[in-house]
Amino acid sequence: PALYGFTEAAGNIRDIADGSLTSRGYRVRVGLGTDRISLFRGEIFGGVQRQNYQRAILTEAATPVFGGKIFWYPTRAFTVRASLDQTFTDSSMPTPANPGGFPARVTTALLHVHYHMARDWSVVWRGGFDHSVYLGVIRRDNGWHTGATFTYDIYRNMTASLDYEFQRVNSNVANASFTRNAVTLGVRYRY
Repeated sequence: PALYGFTEAAGNIRDIADGSLTSRGYRVRVGLGTDRISLFRGEIFGGVQRQNYQRAILTEAATPVFGGKIFWYPTRAFTVRASLDQTFTDSSMPTPANPGGFPARVTTALLHVHYHMARDWSVVWRGGFDHSVYLGVIRRDNGWHTGATFTYDIYRNMTASLDYEFQRVNSNVANASFTRNAVTLGVRYRY
């Protein structure tokens, strides 16, 4: 069909040795999507997510879920994907920038371009923005990231890849902002 509806339910149990960091939660989404219409395909969704924490200071976090994806296929070799989503992060070990180890609600916008330049070669460029609101504290982070992955199909089930990632995070908390550059070389085999 050109238009379809979907539901998705997911649960998680984060059992950590330090019991105060343990949590359990769920995420439920309902949405509408389209199969490919001309050069486009996409989906939108809404729902709710909730996380219950063992910690006495923060016992529960709940928020609406919203977002979607749109795919554009301008040629056989190019695919462009834009997405928007919101999730909770894990609670974490206390740090000077997050003394309670509180989790964050993260809203992410991402643009992803895939170009299949030859039979065995492809490149992916990605760029995005993350806005993190830490629950229980005033910390807010804004992060920008971009990167590229070059992939070579060595054999039918084996690929080699070279990846570069740049990330910059600006925070309203002292000593929490950072810049990161990462290069990764890998080989993957699927069976």
